[in-house]
Amino acid sequence: MLGLVLGTTSLLALNGYVIYAGSKRRLYSEFDGFLVEVLKSNLPAITRSVRPRAGPPRSLLAFPELVERPEFVLQIWGQGGGTVVKSEHLGERSLPRLARDFEAISYDDIESAALHFEALRMPDGAQGRCVALHFAPPPPGAGGAPPGQRDPMRRRGRPNDRPEGQDVDQVGYELVLARDTARLRATLAALGSLLVIAWATSSAGCAAILTWIVGRGLRPLGHLRDRIQALDADELGERVDLPHAPAELRPVVEQLNGLLARLHGAFDRERSFTSDVAHELRTPLSGLRTTLEVFLARERDAAQAREAAERCLGTTVEMQALVEILLEMAAAEGSTADSEHSAIDLDALLCRTWEALDGEGRGERDLAREIERNLDLTTDPTLLGRILSNLLENASIYGDEGQPVEVAARQRDGCVVVSVTNAATAAPADVAEHAFEAFWRADAARTATGRHAGLGLPLCRRIARRLGATLEASHVDGRFTATLSLPARGHDGA
Repeated sequence: MLGLVLGTTSLLALNGYVIYAGSKRRLYSEFDGFLVEVLKSNLPAITRSVRPRAGPPRSLLAFPELVERPEFVLQIWGQGGGTVVKSEHLGERSLPRLARDFEAISYDDIESAALHFEALRMPDGAQGRCVALHFAPPPPGAGGAPPGQRDPMRRRGRPNDRPEGQDVDQVGYELVLARDTARLRATLAALGSLLVIAWATSSAGCAAILTWIVGRGLRPLGHLRDRIQALDADELGERVDLPHAPAELRPVVEQLNGLLARLHGAFDRERSFTSDVAHELRTPLSGLRTTLEVFLARERDAAQAREAAERCLGTTVEMQALVEILLEMAAAEGSTADSEHSAIDLDALLCRTWEALDGEGRGERDLAREIERNLDLTTDPTLLGRILSNLLENASIYGDEGQPVEVAARQRDGCVVVSVTNAATAAPADVAEHAFEAFWRADAARTATGRHAGLGLPLCRRIARRLGATLEASHVDGRFTATLSLPARGHDGA
C-alpha cells in the first residue's frame, strides 16, 4: 500500500511539475512576444525621434504613446552614453544598460533574432523583464520606413549619406523596454497553487481508492488465515476452498491444498508406521511372554531352562534387529551431517559387499556382474555399501532358488545407474508398487520378523535420498529389478 501510494503521488507530482514548467515557459514566451510587438509598433516613432538632425542639439524627446504608459518603462541611450528618451514616471531613476555589449544593427533589419531578453530588477524594486536592442537609426533626411520594409533611400543595407568607412556601431543607440512581471508571476503562483491542490486531492483520493481496493483484494487472505488457523491433524485431508478468491490467490490456495494433502499422507503413513511397528513387536513379545509363562508354570530341569532361555534369546535378537533397523531408518531420514565423498570402484565394492553377506543372506547363489569400465562415481562409500548390501541380500532371500543375482552398472546422462535383478516368479504382481512401504512383505502371513520385517528397501530409499540418488523398483516377466541412479559427481546436499 505504502509503495503504491508513494509511487502514485510521485508520478502526480512529476506531472504537475512538467505542466508548471511548460506553462511558465509558454507564458514567458508570450510575455516576450508582447514586448516585441509593443517595440515594433513604436519603432518608427523611436527612429524618427533619435535620428540626427540639423540645428541646435535637443534634449530628451517625448513618446506620448509609450513613455506615458505606466506599465512600461523605456529608456534609450545615445552615442555618447547620455539618455535620449526615458519614460516620464522613471524620474531620476534609470534602467540598466543591457544592450551595450550587443552589435548594433540598422533599424530596418530588426528581427526577433537581434533582440535580447533578460529578467531585471525594476527601478522601483519590483521584478520585471525587458527586451534590449542596439540599433542605428537612418541618417538625416532619410524617411523612416515601417518595420519589416527596406527604406527606398537605403543602398546595400547601409544608411544613406553615411561617410565612407563609418561603422554602424559608431552611431548606435541602446534601447531597453521593460515591464513589470507582477501579473505574470501572480498567474504562475495561482497555477502552482492550483497544481498543488490538485496533487494533494488526487493523492488523497488515490490513497483512499487504493486502500479500498487493496483491502478488498486482501480480504480473502484473512479468510485463508482463519481457515488455516482452524485446521488440526484430523482435518488435513480437507480442502481449503475460497470461492471468491482473486485470480492471483488461486495458485496459492491450490499449492496449499497440495501441501495439506502431502501432510495428510505423511500423518497417515506415520500412524500406519506406528501400527506396523507395534504389530511387528507384538508377535515376538507375545512369544517371549508365552515362553516365560510356560517355563514358570512348574519346576523345570536345567535342560528345559536352557531351551527356554535360548528361545527367549532368539526372540530378543529378532526384536533387537528390528529396533536397530528402525533407528537406522530414523538416522537416514533426519541426519543433516555431510557425508564424506570419495571416488568409488564400484566393481570392487560389489565384490566386498557380496562376500560380506552371511550364509543366509547369500545362500548358494552366484553373483553375475556387468559393470561398465571407467565409471565416474564419487559418493559416500559407507552409505552406498549399505544400500548395495540390502539390495543384494533382498535379491538373494526373495529370489527363485538356483537363480543368480544379476548386477549391471552403466553411466547415462551424468548419472551412474546400478540395477540389481533377481528372478521372482512367485512374487505378487503388485510387488513393485509396495516394495518401499515399511513392513510390507510379499508373504501375507508375515511369518518373519527382525531383519526380514520389510524394512530393507524403505531403508535403502531413505539412504539414497541422502546421497541425492533415486531408487525405483519394477517387476516384469517374473523378474524383480531395483534401480539405483546416482549422480556421477555426488550430491552437494548429501
